[in-house]
Amino acid sequence: MMKDNNEELFPVVDEQGQVVGKASRGECHGGSMLLHPVVHLHVFNSQGALYLQKRPQWKDIQPGKWDTAVGGHIDYGETPEEALRREAREELGIVELNAEPMGKYVFQSTRERELVYVHRTVYDAPLLPSSTELDGGRFWSLTEILAAMGNDVLTPNFESEFRSFFLAEGLNLPRFAVKTKRIDNRPKLFDPLRRKYVALTPEEWVRQHFVHFLVHQKKYPAGLLANEVELHVGDKRLRADTLLYNKDLQPQMIIEYKAPHITLSQQVFDQVSAYNLLLHVDYLVVSNGLQHICCQMDYAHHTYHFLRDIPDYEQL
Repeated sequence: MMKDNNEELFPVVDEQGQVVGKASRGECHGGSMLLHPVVHLHVFNSQGALYLQKRPQWKDIQPGKWDTAVGGHIDYGETPEEALRREAREELGIVELNAEPMGKYVFQSTRERELVYVHRTVYDAPLLPSSTELDGGRFWSLTEILAAMGNDVLTPNFESEFRSFFLAEGLNLPRFAVKTKRIDNRPKLFDPLRRKYVALTPEEWVRQHFVHFLVHQKKYPAGLLANEVELHVGDKRLRADTLLYNKDLQPQMIIEYKAPHITLSQQVFDQVSAYNLLLHVDYLVVSNGLQHICCQMDYAHHTYHFLRDIPDYEQL
């Protein structure tokens, strides 16, 4: 049976990532709590599913559990960027990597302390999981991940990181207590605007936090907001994620949401602009929970202006 090399040298670092020494894998994983750096890569496909690797049984930490798509220690003398490219190539066969850094944090278990450099990427080419380093892997939907959390299926490190970077704690929005429950063994959340439980998806998670932000921080009247509004453009039936109505009950703002891993591209903005061909609102907003873009329409001059922030309700 394969096993980890306990004599392999890792850098010992401070919480800013500066190297202050070196130690063996055995020392770092033996309860010494020496802080050593690792890299993590979360691999999404364009449908929003997240790839997880299965750790082989011979691993000295969390054998047999599902974990972040790519994860590995930074070798002594190696930079985080070099380690990320090496690990992505070795574990999943990713040669051309375009990864976005998301931050770093200290993770501590009963056996070790790690400084984790977190990255994400969207990748639709075939993945080639290493037969020597992994016990396979597959893409998981958000529903599957939420169902597995807390059931000793996923590594505690992955669960903590997923919550921090891809659920509420990782959004650029105020936190609040979302009401969730399982219905027919599927995770649901309560939408106060629709007054019912709906499927818990990444986009829905962003929507609930954004609407909460509008109502409680920007003071938008909840009674003038509506979710999932059906629109008819020619022979097409579209749904606006959220509409704000003015006091005359005419549409004033269109808001479109994307999952946190989706970049807010021109194509995304074109989508909300298409809704405006029908509604002619004053404001267009798109958000993935991390970045928010708002523009104000200027119909007199056939243009629009991007705003620095989401306006307070009294500024509309």
